[in-house]
Order: sequence, then C-alpha cells, then structure tokens
Amino acid sequence: MSRTALLALTLALGTAAPALAQGFGVSAPDVAGRAEVDEHDRFHLRLTTFSRAGQQQRVVTGAVVRRTATALTLRYEVDAPGSRGIIDTLLLRPAPTVRVTETATLQARAGGWEGTVAGVPQRWVRQGALEGDTVVLVVPGLSTNLWNQYGVPYLDENLAALRARGLDARRLAINTEESIAVNAAEIAREVRAEVARGKRVVLLAHSKGGADTITALSDPANRDLLPHVHGLMAIQPVYGGSPIADLVGGTCAIQGTVDLFFERALPKLNRVDDAGSRDAVRDLRSETRQALLRRHPYPVAEVPTVVLRSSFSGRATFKPRHVLRKPLFVFQKFLEKTQGVASDGMVSLEWQRIPGAAAEVTLDDMDHFEPGFRGESPHSPCKVTNLIVDRMAAVLGR
Repeated sequence: MSRTALLALTLALGTAAPALAQGFGVSAPDVAGRAEVDEHDRFHLRLTTFSRAGQQQRVVTGAVVRRTATALTLRYEVDAPGSRGIIDTLLLRPAPTVRVTETATLQARAGGWEGTVAGVPQRWVRQGALEGDTVVLVVPGLSTNLWNQYGVPYLDENLAALRARGLDARRLAINTEESIAVNAAEIAREVRAEVARGKRVVLLAHSKGGADTITALSDPANRDLLPHVHGLMAIQPVYGGSPIADLVGGTCAIQGTVDLFFERALPKLNRVDDAGSRDAVRDLRSETRQALLRRHPYPVAEVPTVVLRSSFSGRATFKPRHVLRKPLFVFQKFLEKTQGVASDGMVSLEWQRIPGAAAEVTLDDMDHFEPGFRGESPHSPCKVTNLIVDRMAAVLGR
C-alpha cells in the first residue's frame, strides 16, 4: 500500500471512530468511573462500584493495541488468584495473587464504546460538554436536609457517582423546608456565583428541587443566566403538581396540620435550618404549579432538558428497609385505585413530564425516594445518575 493510501486510511479510521481525546465517563448499573486515553495510546480506567456495603475503587491501566471504526482492543494486567499448594490448602490459606495479562474488545456504540473490562460490563460515554469549566449543581427535594442530618444518605451515592465520572459536582445547601419562590431565588444566586467564577452550569434536581429549579430558570429576572445554564437533569420533578399535595390541600384539617408541622415542628427537629414554610407543600398543588407555569413558561427551548420519570406498583408485600418509604406504598395504592394514575407515590407519572424536553427516561418499579437512596428497586442511585448523565451527554454532544 502506498504512503498516500495509508495516510488516507488512517485519516478515515480516525474520523469514523469515536474520539478519545477528552476521556469518557464510564457507566454500568452499579459502577461509575472515568476512562482516559493519552496520545501514546495508554489508557487509565478508574472504577467505583457501589453497594449497600459502601464503595470500592479499582484502577486498571494498560494500552490500546488496536483501534478501528467499530472496535477498540485493550491490553492490561490485573490481579488474579493463583494456584494453591498443598500447604495452603491444609492451612486454609487463600490462594496467592498473581498478575495476569488480559485483553478486552469494546464495540463502538452511539459515539462511545461498550464491552467488558476487568470483568465489569461497562459503557464509555463521551461527556466533554459536562467537563472542563462546567459545574454540576445538585438540587435536593422537599425536607431532605433533615434526612441527611439524621443519617439517611439521600443523594450521597448520586454525588459520589458524578464525581467518580470525573465531574465537578456539589449539592446546594438550600433550606428544603422553604417555599418554591425562596428556593428559586437561592438557586439563581448560586448559578450567578458560578457564572461570576467563569463556570458553565448544569443542574441536577430531584422532586421539589425540580420545581424550585424550573421556577428559577423561568423567572424573567433570570433570563441573563440562561446562556450559561447548559442543561437541566430533572429526576421525578414536580412539574405539573403533586396529587398528594392536592389531597392535603383538599381538607382544611389536614392542610392545617401539615402547615403547623412545617412551621413549628420541623424547626425544632432540624439541626441546620431555623425555619420552615407552610408554602413548601402548598406550592406543590397542581393548580398552583400550573398557574405559575402559565405565567412564566419554562424556557425548554433554551435549556437542554433531560427528564427521568418513574412509577411503581405490584409490590404486594412491602417491607421497606426504611420507615420513610411506608407512606409511599399507601399513597401509590390510593392514587392507583381512586384516580387510576401511575405514580411514584408522590407525583403522577404524567405530571413528572416536562413538555418539549430533549430526552426522557421512564423507569418502572422505582418509588419517589429510591433515586436518592437504596431501597427495593432494581434501579440504584448510581444507575439513575448514570442514565440521566449519559442522556445529557448525548444531548449536549449533538
């Protein structure tokens, strides 16, 4: 083959194959990580595996030995059990560890790579638009600061998964017992502070945090921020309202009890925030949410938006590992039987939808709390985070 033909073939393969220069976010159901390949075709892979027992980190290094438009072949060394001798067997000693060389071939999939490396099935996703000078601000849901103070690991795994992928991420310290208007103003201040630091912002919001964030971005006073907000990842957002908030508001006695709880009881329980607002729940009524959206429509055409919705049903016997989940089971059954709607126990599947969103993921068998800490669902916080980040990376990479 002539030098000219060889050069043309090299250029063609380099153009067709997914780019490697910026590195990749790595995702699997309970694994998050980052893969980097340098100019000398050396690769460095960091994996974090999440489970109820905690996190385990692993590093794999090696070389890219073959690359085409459709496949990427890696060679690397890993520790593996060696053979046990008679003495080891008699003394019940574990097998010695030996270093072995393995190869893995990843297949090109939608601008990334998929395959098994070091025994872990994984996907490498280009996420350059989420890196560099981009910061991910995580917005928590209703009353969840209180959970964290009392040992519920809400959003902890999600944050760890974001950081394991190499992303700059932090949780906003908003008062999660406050009204949507107060929290929206605080979110806008946080975004403005990041912009002043020269940062681009991507927001990841759960539950009422989604309503707070959408209100902040919809406010005409914050239109100057929109060019700097490169995306919103909304998990179970209370977009159109909550039927449970409607149920509470339908009875004066129930609404009054909830008002007193937020205004008087929560400040005594809460070790950080010194006040609660009766509007924290009132703002989630469907009439209130939809009226606000009509007055200030969400600028979905200007903010790339990915939504992750969920519902759950069919849990005939429900023995949750955490007491917070018991009401969700009751609420979900009530909504299913009285209104015929699918829900996550707090928000109906339909009212979680954001019209015009660039991408939408819908999961079965996940209640309203399970995106933030582990429960009975097969969808772990790590998996949820990977799903929505992968979709956002794809949307921003178009």
